[in-house]
Amino acid sequence: MKKAASATKNIEISGKTSGGMALGKIVAVDESGQIFVDYCGNSSGPVPARITALMQRELVGRGNPVGREVLLAFVNNSAAHPVIVDAMYSLIDDIVTVKSPAPQRPQEALVDGKRVVLNADEEVVLQCGEASITLTKAGKVLIQGEYISSSSGGAHKIKGGSIQLN
Repeated sequence: MKKAASATKNIEISGKTSGGMALGKIVAVDESGQIFVDYCGNSSGPVPARITALMQRELVGRGNPVGREVLLAFVNNSAAHPVIVDAMYSLIDDIVTVKSPAPQRPQEALVDGKRVVLNADEEVVLQCGEASITLTKAGKVLIQGEYISSSSGGAHKIKGGSIQLN
């Protein structure tokens, strides 16, 4: 049996391992979420990998894991059955994460219902150009704009502890 070039990885080309672990890379994730890995000594191309529950939360919580270097173990020492047991860490990962573009926000939201509730811990701001309505945690409602029009088909009430005009 031939061994892979790196003795530290302990992978044999025959499809069996000698009980060791290997460093690999996540090369793809299909639409069902199945992760595919490749590693040194694997001549058959990317193979589906199982993943521990802890690593599932870690990898999925960080966005697309393709390209991440991972530590692999093998079920029954079979090179065809890798299990991702950990993700490798590098300062480069942090730098790439910081420089990754922010996820795109939806361009529009369609709400279909009888009531819409927006909650925030500090404030809610609706803004369009120079106009805005701000609701604060302290209970203030701030309306700002170049022109503010208020009309009513019925009674138009203005109540307050005091009312100041100009």
